[in-house]
Amino acid sequence: MAANYTVIASESSIQVLSPTLTQPIVQTTLVTHPSNVIASLALDQLDFEAGTAGAILEPFAANIETIMGLNIVIAGQGSQSLDANGLIQDTVDFTVQYVNPAVPGSSLTAVVSVPAGMLTATETFGGVGGIAAAEQLINDAYSRLESL
Repeated sequence: MAANYTVIASESSIQVLSPTLTQPIVQTTLVTHPSNVIASLALDQLDFEAGTAGAILEPFAANIETIMGLNIVIAGQGSQSLDANGLIQDTVDFTVQYVNPAVPGSSLTAVVSVPAGMLTATETFGGVGGIAAAEQLINDAYSRLESL
């Protein structure tokens, strides 16, 4: 049993990698534990068939939970956006909050969209930095809120 997630849906599809290249995938949706973030990740069909999908999903969910554990993140949810090539990519949207200690009840928030590939492992994935790069996106957003 997975420690950080439960799969709640999956479906076979294709992932468009370029105008002439596609890849068979299983679009997998999970809920993380204990934060209950619902997010999706495109798994290579071969990983699904080989039974190795858990080795990809576990660090993905664990990294989401790592970011949710930051005291400046108040929410997270899966989403999709367009990448630099105009192709659809899975993302996780994290809501970052800054509370001004001088103003009781204040709350400034920003949503940071982190590409799912950035959350799949501790190293780089598809040329995108790992969890450290994701945490830096979160911290940068917090710094911008603080400077307001």
